[in-house]
This record gives sequence, C-alpha cells and structure tokens, in this order.
Amino acid sequence: MEQPLEGTAAGLLNAVRQTAGGLAVAVFGSLADRSVASALSTSLLIGAGFLTLTALASLRLPRRRA
Repeated sequence: MEQPLEGTAAGLLNAVRQTAGGLAVAVFGSLADRSVASALSTSLLIGAGFLTLTALASLRLPRRRA
C-alpha cells in the first residue's frame, strides 16, 4: 500500500470494527427478549453468516504479486 493511504486504511478498518461491534450489541439486545440461549445461538448464526460473506468477498480481492 502506498504511504499516504496507510492512515486512511487503518482509520477505515477501525471505523468498520467499531460499527460492527455496536451493531452486534444492538442485535443481541433486540434478541434478548427471548431466552438468552436462543438469542445467543441466533447471534452466533448471524455472525457466522457475516463471516462467510466476508470470506467469500475477500476471494474477489486482487492478488498481490511478489
């Protein structure tokens, strides 16, 4: 990555991490009105789905050449 863009990439990554964390808390909170075990399993399934989508999206990124 070019030197001037390193800070931008780090800032974007941090913003996405913070947003995803807040969203996860909100989703779990909205599911918590059911039993905690049910809410936790649903949250884990949602998280696994997002992880799968992210892994599939990362396969579309251009490869670096050594």
